[in-house]
Amino acid sequence: MCFIEITTARNSTSTVIGSVYKPPRSETALFFDELKSILNNKIFLKNKNIIIMGDFNLNLLQYNSNSQILNFLSLMLSHGLYPAINKPSRITESTSTLIDNIFTNIDNLNCN
Repeated sequence: MCFIEITTARNSTSTVIGSVYKPPRSETALFFDELKSILNNKIFLKNKNIIIMGDFNLNLLQYNSNSQILNFLSLMLSHGLYPAINKPSRITESTSTLIDNIFTNIDNLNCN
């Protein structure tokens, strides 16, 4: 995970941009703990635009049947971060997944 904060001089708006990669076979609990620690950092507690994007390797299409995915989605939503993509981002002849996403608190950002 890598995060930067950009502040524009013209209107003093701050935006935090994060890039995340969770390896497919990595320990999901450790990923959650690290992400939760980052989201609880004071940099996220102020009024700022936040964009977190990446390959989370958690198929959001399975939130109804997988508690780890539901916990991840709940963590993001509890910090006011909503997925900008709600359709499969990887489609093959036999599968479709939504493991790559953008989470943001910016109302008009929609990537569908």
